[in-house]
Amino acid sequence: MRPDGRRAVCDAGGRLLASADAWLEAVDAGHGYLFLRSEGRAAEQATIEGSVPLGVQDGAGHRAIRMSVPGGARLITVSDGVIEQVNAEGEQFGIERVLGVLNGSESPADEISSLVGGCEGVCRGPLADDLSAASIRLG
Repeated sequence: MRPDGRRAVCDAGGRLLASADAWLEAVDAGHGYLFLRSEGRAAEQATIEGSVPLGVQDGAGHRAIRMSVPGGARLITVSDGVIEQVNAEGEQFGIERVLGVLNGSESPADEISSLVGGCEGVCRGPLADDLSAASIRLG
């Protein structure tokens, strides 16, 4: 709980996610990517100004964004390990594939299992980087 009484959530990538009413505040305090998916709409990437990972550099600034979110929307956050998984030809899994997976998924569990399966399919072997992903239903 934040001092102002609002709930606060921090994901595995160090992004601080604070939801209040129909607004979401987010800070990228690592190497993460943030996507928003609302009922009846295509998934979209939220652009957050990145900074150094939390705790690496004293006094590093982390700038928050604030966006309006409809009730029932899902916030999907993934680490750079999802985006940067590469195949034998050096092609990354990439943001477009993430958006495709999210748009083809029916539930938060399906989103995560499809993202992991997609990365494994692109790599066709051991993953080149660790990966983390979370799908959070808001409101």
